[in-house]
Amino acid sequence: MDAAVATAFALVAAYPPAGNLGGGGFMLVHPGPGKGEPVVFDYRESAPAAARSNMFTPEESQFTHKSVAVPGTIRGLALAHQRFGTLPWRELLQPAIALARNGFLLDTNLADSMNVTLAAAPEKSEFQRVFGKPGGGLWRLGDRLVQPDLARTLEMLADLGPDAFYQGPIADEFLAEIAGGVARMQGNEIASGSGSAFAQALRSLAGAFANVLATLADVLAGTGLSLMVLALLHGLRLRGPLILRRIGGARECGQTQQQ
Repeated sequence: MDAAVATAFALVAAYPPAGNLGGGGFMLVHPGPGKGEPVVFDYRESAPAAARSNMFTPEESQFTHKSVAVPGTIRGLALAHQRFGTLPWRELLQPAIALARNGFLLDTNLADSMNVTLAAAPEKSEFQRVFGKPGGGLWRLGDRLVQPDLARTLEMLADLGPDAFYQGPIADEFLAEIAGGVARMQGNEIASGSGSAFAQALRSLAGAFANVLATLADVLAGTGLSLMVLALLHGLRLRGPLILRRIGGARECGQTQQQ
């Protein structure tokens, strides 16, 4: 678990397209034989309380303040660490802090990804400031990406703990940026204990098809598709029902049948 949490934070610095502090995710943990049942940590970002199904028009861009959700990543990683971690929280953030402060060399894929995204958002001044190449121009293979703002944020999380993300300067800056646009998020939604920024530990799902038994995350994490792929890899034909149930319980979460 310590390695998983440290890696998640390292990806915040080393893989900006997907590594995140302001998003969410899932984590599936198998404690090992005799150490308890598998558990899923669900910390997907959640819609603000004021969000409505008709709040967007078909012509509206998804890249606006209004589309920002309440982040769950930090709370989820903290919950997983509290449950299974052994090393101090502060120690797990040090590799990520070093990557952000000292920078790292870009590979071709990341350089190209950043160039495409920057070119598509010239009006996003803060995004351009943070991820634009110093001095201008395109990012190239071997260029060094340094993120001093991110380093300071990670240092604050390391020193003050996970709640520093939901209360205090980090939360204040987050909400100040949100308030700069047409947004639906309120200050109490990101504050610790509000219930909007959440993480929860769930029983995992057991999937059974023919002689294949798999332990997977919850249905929102693409469980059904994963089982279908697994069946195909094993050369199975999807004839009978595909049953998803929570381990240790009789609650049926879904059922599909294909002939």
